[in-house]
Amino acid sequence: MFVLPWFERKAFEFPDSTAVACEDRKITYRELNLLADQIAGGLKEAGVASGTLVGVLLDRSPEMVAALLGVWKAGGAYIPLDPASPQQRIALMLEDSAPALVLTQRKLSRSLSTPLPPSPLRRLIHLEDLLARPCSVARNAAGSALSGDSLAYVIYTSGSTGKPKGVSITHGGLGNTVDAVSRDLLLGPEDVVVAWATIAFDAACLEMYLPLVSGATLYLVAQEPLQGGRYRIESRIDQLRTSRATVMLGTPTMYRLLLEEGWPGDGRMQLIVGGEVLPLPLARNLAGKCRALWNQYGPTETSICATRERIDPRAEKITIGHPLPNVTVHLLDQDLQPVPQGSIGEMFIGGAGVARDYLHRPDLNRARFLPDPFADETRGRLYRTGDLAIQLPDGRFDFIGRVDGQVKIRGFRIEIGEVEAALIQCQGVQAAVVRAIELEPGDRRLVAFVVGDGDHLAPRWKQSLSRQLPAYMIPSEFLCLRHFPTLGSGKIDLQALDTMRLRAADFPPAPPVSPAGPVEAWLKAIWEKLLHRPAVGMDEDFFALGGHSLLAVRMLVQIEERFGCKLPHSVLVENPTVRRLAVYLGQSPAGQWPALVTIQPGTYLPPLFVAHGIGGSLLSFVELASELGPDRPVYGLQLPARVEVHQADLTILGGYYLRQLRALQPSGPYHFAGHSSGGLMVFEIARQLREQGESVGLLALLDCDPETGKFHQRSLRDWGSLKASFRRAAFRMREHGVKEMLRRRMIYERFKVGSWLAARSRQAGRARSLVGVEAYLALALREGALKSYPGDVTLFVARDEPPSSVGPEKAWEGKILGICETQMIAGNHMSILNRPQVVPLAQQIAQRMEARDQVIALGALAAAVPAATTL
Repeated sequence: MFVLPWFERKAFEFPDSTAVACEDRKITYRELNLLADQIAGGLKEAGVASGTLVGVLLDRSPEMVAALLGVWKAGGAYIPLDPASPQQRIALMLEDSAPALVLTQRKLSRSLSTPLPPSPLRRLIHLEDLLARPCSVARNAAGSALSGDSLAYVIYTSGSTGKPKGVSITHGGLGNTVDAVSRDLLLGPEDVVVAWATIAFDAACLEMYLPLVSGATLYLVAQEPLQGGRYRIESRIDQLRTSRATVMLGTPTMYRLLLEEGWPGDGRMQLIVGGEVLPLPLARNLAGKCRALWNQYGPTETSICATRERIDPRAEKITIGHPLPNVTVHLLDQDLQPVPQGSIGEMFIGGAGVARDYLHRPDLNRARFLPDPFADETRGRLYRTGDLAIQLPDGRFDFIGRVDGQVKIRGFRIEIGEVEAALIQCQGVQAAVVRAIELEPGDRRLVAFVVGDGDHLAPRWKQSLSRQLPAYMIPSEFLCLRHFPTLGSGKIDLQALDTMRLRAADFPPAPPVSPAGPVEAWLKAIWEKLLHRPAVGMDEDFFALGGHSLLAVRMLVQIEERFGCKLPHSVLVENPTVRRLAVYLGQSPAGQWPALVTIQPGTYLPPLFVAHGIGGSLLSFVELASELGPDRPVYGLQLPARVEVHQADLTILGGYYLRQLRALQPSGPYHFAGHSSGGLMVFEIARQLREQGESVGLLALLDCDPETGKFHQRSLRDWGSLKASFRRAAFRMREHGVKEMLRRRMIYERFKVGSWLAARSRQAGRARSLVGVEAYLALALREGALKSYPGDVTLFVARDEPPSSVGPEKAWEGKILGICETQMIAGNHMSILNRPQVVPLAQQIAQRMEARDQVIALGALAAAVPAATTL
């Protein structure tokens, strides 16, 4: 079923019914059909034939609707142009499409006279001239010649490069969508469909053609008084009341604005929502105020709509529903293979609605329009949407987000849609948009724009999100707005949101806070600069405000320059606010800090002691501690501020830490986890504890090689060694990138040189100012020999690192005398301590600590109970 002959049939059935109402004018189906015939006759005389492209630039009026139908009657296809669009955009669309002629009005011709950039001369036809001539077109000639592949219109969408791209929609695709939605809504002559959308937006096709194929009335809003703001919404409420509309289409943003302005809903109306994700609270609200609520999904390239679902007022979940008739949806992986049931896949849409192509864009066509291997016919094609979804057991599709909605912040890959979906479930949130905004080079952060109950709920939203998302996925800022800025299509203007955040002055600053002294005032100014905040409170958490390890390093460098004292990174773990950090600076002696740092205080469980490797920081264990749960205390072993030359020995350093932790925990069981070279340190501490007769519970070595720090000079004289070296370098480059590979190499070389300087310093018998404490540790690792440990050890190995020449257990052979358990962990050497990789790692560590606690407790109980006496 095609729209044009369908409309002509309704014009024959209901000739005197109102087809279009616009302002104070009404025209019948007979009059609309005659106007379309009249325009078609003029276009044919101008040379329009089958497949001819005609640009249509007209004011909104019944004649505009007749002109679109008239292009079809003449056998052509139209390019919808909105007079309100910027002149340059219109020029770009005309230059790209190169239509044979443009149908316009005299008053609008000026916008076509000097298009930018320059375009070839084309013929302009004025609507006034066509309406002044007699009608002389043979009816139904064009309609009877249509096929499913006949071009209906070319509509332009925004391109990722900034250049709009034309989507070629066929009569078959448009007709299938209009027919399916008409059957869903069961429209009849008594219905009124209100049309607000510009014809340059594909939703306008549903607004215009749904009523015209149903014998219903199209209520065409001619022009709104304003293009945004309160008056526009109030005028729309008046238009709904005046038109007595029974069907309305809009975005979630538009419906939210209507409700905020007091629209009470209408029990006679059916509402169609599309263009954006429909939040559950808004969906329930709307569904309770109307006869039916439909959630539609579909890219422009699939003829407006591909799936839909009718929403129940008591719905627990909002999905995009099932495909339209004659439409297929496949969820495929990166290799274009179907994903398992219940898995996330990219949506590929096939069937009747798939567009013909992108006009004059063969490169994009090859990438986005693919042969359909699942279709019965050989000509079937799939459109690659770039959207992610899951198919539920009942066949409905649940929209997840965009493939290109993935952003990378501080090395973490984040799905923006996942963050928005979690945020919209929080109390008081009506709508949410999350953006990744770069406030300055290298400082990119997540900013949440929320339509909700107010900024005072932001801490509660953060707390709620922390139960669902890893820390790096929680927005650094929450900005509350009364409503979102919108584009002419009704969609949210994302660029406007970014601009609002970048103009910090647009947001009211936080209430003024008075620092208690010059140190607090200086720290406050530093934090505000680093965090790009207009005001920072004295008791606001550095990390909750968007701080991260890179910003922490920058801040600690400035503190060292200002106060002349070097601070460990871990100082922010225990003192994350301006007030507490100022107190610490005032009380802590310069150049001294404790060996044990409280990463997480915990409650009743035995603590876990963790140690970082060379070049690492205790900040890297914050997420691990959080995943272990609030009841498990976690303490970090921190390098001392300075090391005497004779202390560059693994046994001496191990004894130093042992005294500190036994002062905190006099007896076992002791649990340890060490990352990289930190694993060698806890290995030595555990060995000394066993020598002293103490019990050790879990000893977890996290991606730890017993040869760490040896700085071997591997021979490359033989071909096998050379090939192995190249393989390792190629693997690291592929997995981590050149930048990360070079960073690791620089760390390796720096500590190689540092250990050499430390050796010279020890040989001279005195410390040198250029030799740091980590250099002495590097020397201890280089020269120290691990003694055997009589207990059990769990090795956690990063799966994404290049495999060594020998397996992990083989490497530790002779050093671990008990059971050596090996567990592979997703991620690389550094990322295993970050979410999401740290989540399963923490679970395995927690399970093993609990199991060892129980074994030791049962052993102690058995020793305490005397043997039973046999009677």
